[in-house]
Amino acid sequence: MGLSRIGAVRVFDKWALGLCLIPDLPLRRDRAPAAGRSTGAGQNLASVPRGQTGGVLLVGGMNGEVVALDAALLEVHRFQAHEGAVNVVQYHDQLIWTGGGDGCLRAWSWPEAEEVLCLRGPKKPIVACWHDPVLGVLAQSHERALYRWPLQDGQPAQEPRRIRNVTCLQRLPSAWEQGEAEGQGEVGGGGQGARQGQVFSWFGAPKTGPKAGDIGALAAFDPATGRFGATLFEDGLAAWSLAPYDETRLLAFGLDRRPWIVDPVAGLRKPIEWHSQSGGPRSLTLSDGGRILYGDGKIVGGGTVQNAPIKGLYGAVEWPEGRVLFAGADGQVWVYAA
Repeated sequence: MGLSRIGAVRVFDKWALGLCLIPDLPLRRDRAPAAGRSTGAGQNLASVPRGQTGGVLLVGGMNGEVVALDAALLEVHRFQAHEGAVNVVQYHDQLIWTGGGDGCLRAWSWPEAEEVLCLRGPKKPIVACWHDPVLGVLAQSHERALYRWPLQDGQPAQEPRRIRNVTCLQRLPSAWEQGEAEGQGEVGGGGQGARQGQVFSWFGAPKTGPKAGDIGALAAFDPATGRFGATLFEDGLAAWSLAPYDETRLLAFGLDRRPWIVDPVAGLRKPIEWHSQSGGPRSLTLSDGGRILYGDGKIVGGGTVQNAPIKGLYGAVEWPEGRVLFAGADGQVWVYAA
């Protein structure tokens, strides 16, 4: 059985760009829900009584704001995070991390929502962020470059190293270091947080020329040196984008305009049937092992394909009580029953 649409909660006038679910985060309820924003309708959509403790949902917007919704999908706080769009919203090491269209990576305390750190360097919008116990903080920007802020006395350095010509990048967990304690991992935001002691393998595709399609083959990547290694496939499969698919595989949108499930260790890949050539699907793995693919006006899950409420869905999380939430280009969080 596929997903069943229940309704929507308005968060912005338009362009909700991403979601981050943080279980058991203390609430900051400093005002009533804003007029024309999240309303009491969210209570029925979420099937969680108002006031009940639970997770907090962070929603990033094109207008530079981050909005926190409680377990009933009612607004509890709203703050200005960036001058440009909020493209990244994560929770790591008890801080909220945001990456913006202003090229800044910021960390915020909670529930105060006060800026505690601002990392600068990228010239264009930040589109992805990772935290690594060895490498430090890494961010990819729209300029096809990777920025790395190494750790100094346990804190990110203010001056990053710029690694040019990185079209896309992603990592997979590969091992655990002996004797390291497991720490607080980031929740939401594509699973980019790291637990202390976890070791990762990195993969990506280089930018090889000035044109949009000048992209090299998928290959291993070393963020410490900024160098690409052995290619993953003999035919030189190149990709516009990479995203996690599961613990051992990646979701790649190839230069051939096809989405692929890629196992970089085994050197295997298989195509995914997808309706659009303008962009690959986004993926959400459910707690019961099920999977949802969504994007470009479609939602695929539970053996069914259905039309999405709008063409642009930019993030998804699994919510309690069998709900799935999507961030929409219309500024709403769309609620489905799984």
